[in-house]
This record gives sequence, C-alpha cells and structure tokens, in this order.
Amino acid sequence: MVTRVIRDTLQVVRDTSQTSGEIPSIERIGEMIVERLHLLSRQRITPVINGTGVLIHTNLGRAPLGAEFLEQVAKRVGGYCTLEFDLTTGKRGKRGTFLSYLLAQLTEADAALAVNNNAAALFLILNTFANRKEVIVSRGELVQIGGGFRIPDIIRRAGAKLVEVGTTNRTTKKDYEEAITKKTALLLKVHQSNFRLQGFVADVSAADIATLAAGRGLISVYDLGSGVYHQTENYGMEPEPNITAANRSGASLICFSGDKFLGSVQAGIVLGSSALLDKLHKNPIYRVLRLDKLSIAMLEETTFAYLKKEETELLPLWRYITLTVSQLRQRAERIKDSLARSGLEIEICDTFATPGGGSLPGGTLASVALAVVPRNKITAFAGQLLQSTPPLIGYIDQERFFIDLRTVDEAQDDLVIRILTEAATCTP
Repeated sequence: MVTRVIRDTLQVVRDTSQTSGEIPSIERIGEMIVERLHLLSRQRITPVINGTGVLIHTNLGRAPLGAEFLEQVAKRVGGYCTLEFDLTTGKRGKRGTFLSYLLAQLTEADAALAVNNNAAALFLILNTFANRKEVIVSRGELVQIGGGFRIPDIIRRAGAKLVEVGTTNRTTKKDYEEAITKKTALLLKVHQSNFRLQGFVADVSAADIATLAAGRGLISVYDLGSGVYHQTENYGMEPEPNITAANRSGASLICFSGDKFLGSVQAGIVLGSSALLDKLHKNPIYRVLRLDKLSIAMLEETTFAYLKKEETELLPLWRYITLTVSQLRQRAERIKDSLARSGLEIEICDTFATPGGGSLPGGTLASVALAVVPRNKITAFAGQLLQSTPPLIGYIDQERFFIDLRTVDEAQDDLVIRILTEAATCTP
C-alpha cells in the first residue's frame, strides 16, 4: 500500500510539473507522501466519540454496539460454529432457525425472518407477493429513506406496480377500497418515520388496512421503519409505533430495522405467519439478502437481552436513553472541573438529544452538554478535535463547540478530558 501511494504521489508530481514547470523538493515530496498516507489511514473505520447528541447517528454507525455485547458474540462465532449444522441430527441445518424462534417469542409473532436491512425486507416481500401485480400505498407514505432510496423505486424494482391513493396530507379508507382491482395483491402502509405532517391531515391505521385487506383476500404489509420495542413515551420521548402494537394490528406482514431503535446490528426483520414467511424463504432472492453468522449471532444476543430484560445493561443505545439528566450533569461537572486549568472556557448547558436515524422526527430527549469556547476560531478547534485519537465529534452553535454527554459513553469521559486538554495546548 505504501509503495502504491509513493507511485501515485510521484505521478502527481510529474503531471503537475509538466504544466507548471516546477518540481517540489525531495523533502516536500516526502511530506506529500506522508500526508496522503495519513489521509488514507483515516478512511478506515475507526472508533469516535459521539458528542452530537444524535442517538442513532447514521453517519456514525447508527446504534452503538458495546464491548460486552461484542464479547458475547465473539464467544459464539469466533471459531467454527453451528451456522447451518443441526446438533440433534448431526446433519446440515437451516440458517437462522433459532433467531427466528427468539424473534417470534419476543414480538408475539407466529414466525420471523431476518435479512440484511429493512429496504431488503420490503423488497423481498414485494417481489414474493406482488411481482407483476399492484401495490396500493397512500401518497403521504411514499417516503424517501436514507441514501436517496425511495419507496416508489423499491416497489418498481421489486417488479410491482405502484398505485397511489389519497393526497399528500389526507388518505381515507374509501381511497383504498376504490383503488382495489383484480390485479391488486397487496396493501402497504409505511410509517412516516423520518418526517411528520401536521394540520389538516388524515391517514388510515394499520389495523383498518389489515381488516380491509383480509376482507378482500389480500396481503397487508406494515413497514414499521425504526423497529422500537418499548413505548418511547415511557422514556421521555414522543410516542412511536412499537413492534408489539404493530403485530397486534393484524397486518399480514410487518418489517422493521435492526440497527435503529432495536439497538442492534444492521438487519431487516419480517414478522408474520409461518406460511407467508415460508414463501419468503423459498424466493431465490432471499439467498442474496440473507444474513451472515456475525449478524445472526448479534441479533440473537440482542433478542436475548430483551427477553431477559437486560437491554439497558447490554445495549448501549438503551443505556444512553435511560440516563437521567442529573447523572449527565454530574459527569459534566466532573469533566469541567478536570479542565479548570486547561485555559478553555466551558459552560454546562441544558440541551436536547435527538433520536436520529430517521426515527421520531422532531422528537427530543432532555440532555446535558459541555459548551466549549476555544481561543482560536471555532471551526479550527472543531477540526483539531477531528484529528484527535479517537476523533471527538460534536456540533457548533453560536461560536461554541457542544459535546452532548447523552451520546458519550461514561467510559469515554477521561478521553474527552485528555482530548480537550491536548486541544487547549495547541490553541494559539
């Protein structure tokens, strides 16, 4: 790799010298090589301290996975493992069988299936049950998910025909009823997880859509999005449809993400009847989307944590969510006191963390942040923190650099102190 960077750098020097007529010194060329190597090394996935206050930060890996959690997973899949081996028969087994059982137990579903993300889950459902047929969706639910992927595009790519009903702000049960034809295969409800309509609005509940679909012999699908298991209002946040309530709606199939409010690895989880999920398994596309041993093991550990009511201990996301403001303030005061001689001006501020990850749009959770006023330009100071080891990421507001402690693990507090101390000494 170093050799390749040297060759690339020398080629840049040659190309530049042909137009400029100038050749850098040997010393400068050496510096250019080191700079390129440093830049390249920073493109590798590396741990960071998340001081943004965004709990499910898509750019920072969504739900964090704790060391204890990963240690449990490593014990199961670090060497050879029973990914597709049945210890009872001594013959080949079926991948993810126990995970499906655990997920069904947790969610009160008949059966469960997991693929590599929620977009894949929806794609598999549509391709299996609505290929060359019609899918009815409310116009107010044709959302765009992360990375520019849109629900209409997924429907078309799955081989189905999109039938839009209602308007952007209002859709009624009658709209669905009038749109059903002999070509209709599926009624789809998509939770508006990353935006919210207010004012003169109306939509049709998942339960009503399920009842309508069942009466017409159709399949109903509820794309729940963020996949929260708990009632978020019990944790100081706005209400969000949870998995158990969605399952009780009567929808034929429910799908949601694994790395958002569930607090686990990236995955798409499907709940429904054994008969319907068996058809998903038999679709050749399922093999394209199936999970590897690491993801299966992580989802097993996650589900066990919920079943044993240990999610706030084992899953960092729910540990962060359940922290009290007084706990956060105590940590903030300790960090501030430790930096008293650093020369940095630090204020402890009441603030609000956000769920993030396309969940609970506009929702907040009371939090506490350190507001740092550096002696140099605020953008330069933020840049210094990005160069630290590990990088410290926060946000700038009114010429202050904020570090929200709700998304900083308590074990990282001493790192925050060291990084800010080092940044203070570098400040002109």
